[in-house]
Amino acid sequence: QAYTADGRGPYLRTGDLGFLCGEQLYVSGRLKDLIIVGGRNYYPQDIEAVVENSHTALAQGSCAAFSVDYQGQEALVISVEVERTKRKSEPQAIFQEVIAAVAEEFGLFLYSIQILTPVKSLKTSSGKIRRQASKTAYLEGSQDVWNSWDMASAAKCSDVNAVEREEQLQQILGEILQTPAADVDVETHFFELGIKS
Repeated sequence: QAYTADGRGPYLRTGDLGFLCGEQLYVSGRLKDLIIVGGRNYYPQDIEAVVENSHTALAQGSCAAFSVDYQGQEALVISVEVERTKRKSEPQAIFQEVIAAVAEEFGLFLYSIQILTPVKSLKTSSGKIRRQASKTAYLEGSQDVWNSWDMASAAKCSDVNAVEREEQLQQILGEILQTPAADVDVETHFFELGIKS
């Protein structure tokens, strides 16, 4: 019972995303899998490909990228398997490579990374990643995790204390605003300082 704005139809709402090229229709993904961060749309398969190629310890075809709500905003989560023969790899090195690759390719910051034990990613019978099931398992904490990283824990474990962090922030804002760092009030909202996102 779906109709276009000019009354054409009826059409079936399948939840697929696609595009027309010439006279050919190409299905490019699923609407419910689309990741929206900061008002921009990202296809999870693009992010997953970058993650899987960021470190040799990560298994190909085993990554799920999805978003979760964090303090009222969409936050990006990665769930990916470690290769069976690479379980002695250093987890922190893997996390750093994944974070750097996603930031460089998409300008996105990760909220959480779960590295699963081998053959524990959730897939369909035909071998396709089940992103929504992976998201549910992440939220329920039911995945078989080899190692994990998340932004909140990383911030708590930082060896930079709050005073040093505030001084660093003042220094950065001072450079951006071309004013002495001591004149920057870190309690003032970014937009009030004239800084855009």
